[in-house]
Amino acid sequence: MPILRISAGSYERLLFGYVLDTDTGAHEQLFGFGAHVGCIKSAVVSSKAGGTLATGGQDELIKVFSLRTLKSLGELFLHTGTVTCLQAFSTTHLVSGDEAGKVVLWRTKDWEALKVLKGHKAAITGIAIHPTGKLALTVSSDRVVICWNLLRGIKATKSKLPESPFGIHFNPSGTHYAVLYNNALIVYDTLSTAAIGAFQSKVRLNAFRFIDDGQIVIGLDNGAVKILRVAPVATNVDEDEQVTLTVIADLVKPVKAAVPTIARVRDLAVVTVPSDDAEGQDAAYVVAASSDGAITTWACPAPRADADKVETVEPLGTLNTKCRLTCLAVDVVNPELVEEESDDDENVATEEQAEAASLSSEDEDEEVGSGAGSDEGGEPTPPPQQPRKAAAPPVRHATAPAAPAKKRKQSAPATEPPAKKKAATTTAEPPAKKKKAPAAGSAAKRGKLRT
Repeated sequence: MPILRISAGSYERLLFGYVLDTDTGAHEQLFGFGAHVGCIKSAVVSSKAGGTLATGGQDELIKVFSLRTLKSLGELFLHTGTVTCLQAFSTTHLVSGDEAGKVVLWRTKDWEALKVLKGHKAAITGIAIHPTGKLALTVSSDRVVICWNLLRGIKATKSKLPESPFGIHFNPSGTHYAVLYNNALIVYDTLSTAAIGAFQSKVRLNAFRFIDDGQIVIGLDNGAVKILRVAPVATNVDEDEQVTLTVIADLVKPVKAAVPTIARVRDLAVVTVPSDDAEGQDAAYVVAASSDGAITTWACPAPRADADKVETVEPLGTLNTKCRLTCLAVDVVNPELVEEESDDDENVATEEQAEAASLSSEDEDEEVGSGAGSDEGGEPTPPPQQPRKAAAPPVRHATAPAAPAKKRKQSAPATEPPAKKKAATTTAEPPAKKKKAPAAGSAAKRGKLRT
């Protein structure tokens, strides 16, 4: 059974990392610290070099961390609003969106901002990258979906949506994509962009993910997690293929995790583990983050042709972060890698704190500071840096007048001792030259990775 590495962000600016053994259900915490100044709104994991984690928050920054070494790689500061969405393509590119409607395409090799995509007038609520990596879809609170040509960095198409969307994702094959609304999940055909199926709910829908081309997992506002079967419907040749969405499984939570308040599902993640056998079935796992701080993991049941009976699936494991979670990112790791990370956790945490303090002192013009440690993670929070005061001008004490005098007529007797003249000339000092202030903006160009 694989080991899952779970990264979760919270309203309290804390970023948590856990490893979960899907065989025993046991979990172990890898890290926990204050990664951003404000609320963490989005997180995504790339599988490059053992895992690279990117998080976005209200401080308008994208923080980049290495999950292999548990070290901070720096931060991206091109956005001018809360970073609301992050989506990674393979290990090469990252697409981010903010509440101002700006979409940025990043290259992960050197974290260069390749293109700023402008077209939305409100907050970005969802980003979906096609499996080919050639195009991407973005949705916004302005009720618009835009298709971007990522190869050229231009807008391809723009369509109006019936209401404000809250998320968008492609299926693994890229033939369909789905858009999440308040009380509906609508599936569209990628080529024709026509709606081909819908799932209606009286309870608000908060998150969803494609498990495969035939299954979707959704999270509801009342804490329920359900799996929908996407089944094609026979139609005429000239019409678009229609699909039906039917509930086939309920992913329930353990009784001990029940709380008196309603725990909303804030985010979902799906991880697929290829089978060792060429003819075997791939294993899929669903991880849900709730507003009560619980992170629950389930193993997806095998697809069934008969959908008359709703199957009940018990969780593999659950853990409680005791914080209000907002976002989730999950990847699969090897047991040897997890053991290495656990041994180096304490040393790396100290190095990250020292690096954050160094970054704050170098960039005095930045109002937003680096992430500080928290009580939960066992790291002390460094005091805020005080602004430097301008140095006072030096006070000079001279026996002769400080200001240079014009040539004056000799009023003293010619017999004045020469010693006094010598003292008068040696004690007078020329006026100090004004030093030019250092030019502002000497920091790294905006959009570069600050390390």
